[in-house]
Amino acid sequence: FNFDPPSPPQILAAQAAVDAGADLVIGHHAHVLQGVEFRGNSVIAYGLGNFAFEIDGDPTTTILNVWLDEQGVRQIEYRPAIIEAGGRPRMAAPWEAGQIRQKVYYLTTLLNESP
Repeated sequence: FNFDPPSPPQILAAQAAVDAGADLVIGHHAHVLQGVEFRGNSVIAYGLGNFAFEIDGDPTTTILNVWLDEQGVRQIEYRPAIIEAGGRPRMAAPWEAGQIRQKVYYLTTLLNESP
């Protein structure tokens, strides 16, 4: 998989939000899929992909569903999608969705590995 890790400023900003008490941080602007970091009880989703713009590069993207309660993030779910010509998103077909989920899981593993 192509790995575009979060930039140092992305990481610092997300971790500062968590340190200030955020239960959930959703990054944007990278226009690429990036993994999820689990930091204590908080969740940082660094990049969901490119959702509504036609740009060169990987057309895979995701929709993130999050369930929150008094304790914070209870559950997250990625819904894979594809950006078609003209910047129009569509839900990924089952064979595409599996590949997109596998990429998100791989990127998440890289972010959460112990040094």
